[in-house]
This record gives sequence, structure tokens and C-alpha cells, in this order.
Amino acid sequence: SSGTTTVQQRHDTNAEQRRNLGTISGVYLPSLQSILGVILFLRLTHITSQAGIVYTTLLLLISTASTILTWSSLSAIVTNGDIKSGGPYYIISRTLGVDIGCSLGLLYYIGNTLSGSLFVLGAVEAVQHSIRAYYARWGYGFSGHIF
Repeated sequence: SSGTTTVQQRHDTNAEQRRNLGTISGVYLPSLQSILGVILFLRLTHITSQAGIVYTTLLLLISTASTILTWSSLSAIVTNGDIKSGGPYYIISRTLGVDIGCSLGLLYYIGNTLSGSLFVLGAVEAVQHSIRAYYARWGYGFSGHIF
């Protein structure tokens, strides 16, 4: 029937959507989301209390400059040609060579794994704070062993 789509048509549609990601939505926003995620919203008060407002502002400015340099250079590399399967490893190995691409690909994998665990721990901490606040409102206290 005309209402059904084949697997190949859906795959072509997904590939077309992936090809249409530009500099902002394909590189900058995912990098910014990773930076502004758990670290900024759950740890900014702790960082400010330890380092002070001046050094925290300096840290944020350096991080922003690093992010801007990263996405602009990655955008320049990506727009240089067609990206095949392999994602970041393919881009790095094509640009810098296989030896450097392999080592950077391994570091990229380790970084993604650790950031995933950081996001899970941040989500658990946010849920713990919410549960504590909910039960504290009703007069229940926890000794810290459960939550």
C-alpha cells in the first residue's frame, strides 16, 4: 500500500536528516549541551565557593573559548568532504592520519564513556535532592543512609 514505507526508505530519510545537520545544530549545540549539563548546573555553586567569583568566571570564559575553537575547527574539517561511517574517528583519521586517529579515537571513546557515567550520577543526585526536599516538607528526616 502507499502508506507503508520500506526499511530502505526510512534509512534514506535518516541519512538525509543526518546530512542536513549544520555547524550550529551538528557541532556547537551538542558540545554546549555536554558542557552546560551536569557540571555547570550541579557543580557551579561548589566551584564558585572554592575558587571565588573571579576565577570561576575566568574558568567559564576559558571553557567557552575552547568550545568555540573546537566547533569551528571541527566544522572546517567536516565541510572538507563527505563523511562516511565511523563518525569522529573517520574525520580524525582522514585529517591527521591513522596512527593519531586511532589514539584520539580511543580517547574519544573513553571521554564519552566517562561523560555518560557523569550524566547518570548527576541525574541520580538531582533525584536524591528532590526526594529529600519532598520528604523534608512533610517533616520526615533522613539520616543520610538511605538517600
